[in-house]
Amino acid sequence: MALLLSAWAVGLRLPVTAVHLRSAVPRMMVADPIRLVEANLKPLSRAPADFNSFPFAFDTVLELSIESISNLGDGVARVQLEASERGWVVFVPFVIPGERVRARIKKNFAGHSRAELVEVIESSSLRVAPKCKLHGVCGGCQYQHVKYAQQLEWKRQQVVDVLERLGGVEHDAVQHLVQPAVGSPRQWHYRSKITPHWRRAGAEVGAPVPDGDELVLGFLATADRSQLVGVSHCAIATEPINAALPAATDRLRAELNAAPRDATSRTGSLLLRHVREGIVEDAAAPVSEDVGGIVFRFLAGDFFQNNPFVLPTFVEHVVAHARGGDAAAVAASTSGDETCEGCEAGGVSYLIDAYSGCGLFALSASRHFRQVMGIEVVAQQAAVARQNALANGISNAEFVAGSAERIFERVPFDGRHSAVILDPPRRGCDATFLRQLLIFAPRRIVYVSCSADTQARDLKVLIAAGYVLEGLTPFDLFPHTRHIETVATLSWPDASAPTPRLPVARVKANGTGGRRRGARKRGRGSGRGRKRT
Repeated sequence: MALLLSAWAVGLRLPVTAVHLRSAVPRMMVADPIRLVEANLKPLSRAPADFNSFPFAFDTVLELSIESISNLGDGVARVQLEASERGWVVFVPFVIPGERVRARIKKNFAGHSRAELVEVIESSSLRVAPKCKLHGVCGGCQYQHVKYAQQLEWKRQQVVDVLERLGGVEHDAVQHLVQPAVGSPRQWHYRSKITPHWRRAGAEVGAPVPDGDELVLGFLATADRSQLVGVSHCAIATEPINAALPAATDRLRAELNAAPRDATSRTGSLLLRHVREGIVEDAAAPVSEDVGGIVFRFLAGDFFQNNPFVLPTFVEHVVAHARGGDAAAVAASTSGDETCEGCEAGGVSYLIDAYSGCGLFALSASRHFRQVMGIEVVAQQAAVARQNALANGISNAEFVAGSAERIFERVPFDGRHSAVILDPPRRGCDATFLRQLLIFAPRRIVYVSCSADTQARDLKVLIAAGYVLEGLTPFDLFPHTRHIETVATLSWPDASAPTPRLPVARVKANGTGGRRRGARKRGRGSGRGRKRT
């Protein structure tokens, strides 16, 4: 029964109505103290010094109905405060819409609160048992408790929502344009690279470093990103990585025990990469992967997509849409001569791969175009791509190092007969780049992104300039996590149509269009990839 409680009774500044609150510890804990201890976590017994007590006191337990899922993978519930018409939003992880749960408040922000899941009272039929015993404690996976088909639907809906909200595409059109998410053929033990963090006792600032083995190796905790969850086996890492993890941990422990006990040896990360050469731990070691019969060489610490089981399908899709055909035709094609029979089917003969890295898309597409050019802002990566072209006997691919401000200056092709593949950083394309792209005016654009929101923002600019959005396909490269890759395809409506309309310049002195500079996503081999724990 709903309780009407005063602010004094529960430590609130505003009265709360129509919500269950409980102070007693519930009988079934989702993240119970035993598991917290096993995970090397320290449960908080009192509110942090900087805790904001509005509108809920620390550790207040609420009984909530989950309405939806956010784009970060958290459940969305609303608490009706007397001064709030729409309801105060509370985010709860590891839940499913339609479930009734108990959750404990951990943080209050200006417009919402965050809580940890305590108990599922009414469970959804979509809920399944997680494969990993640390699910809910380890921050690596968000969706292990959800049937895989529903994970794919959530990810598609996430793309639909941001394309409508940030891309300005009408609701009915969005539903037609966004295709079903392409799932991974392997949902467990698919990840070919992990970088667990390690910490020795005394890693806190000013804390003493005791003698003995106090090493914790694992991933960031869900509840507190400053803590680590000890992990001895990862359900999404490949089996060879899991087999190698104990010995790698022992070697790390021996190295640390032999090293001086100073601040430089208190925290770090361990690399385990599963490649053709086996399990590699040295970030500077040369390694290789085979994708569609092309061998790509790169350094073990550099970025290369971490799900080799869905990667060939992903690449085929990108190439097919750049070419203007379908993935099946591209996969079946064996044309490799300079005449490139049929490569003009989509009105394009040339390909530019921006942010080309080690050449994944450019070299995979080379047999379908007369000439391809990869442009990479990092000269070292352009050199790696050239070596990969030479090693694979690909003669119609060129790779150049170009600055972001003048990226198309060295392109010898006419945009009207060219396609451009974009795979920008997580922060998307800045205003300077988009302006150059519209001046070049390619016939087709394939925009690959790991951030649906920044992609939607950039698509809005391209659509406003006159490009037609043909469709958008989500790819699930990381099952059981909230992450999603999206591939959007745009085309210029007619070769005889006027050139694209340039957006009003919004470029500040730093040349970034006023957007914050950020670490580049990955560059397909740049070594400056996004962190995923």
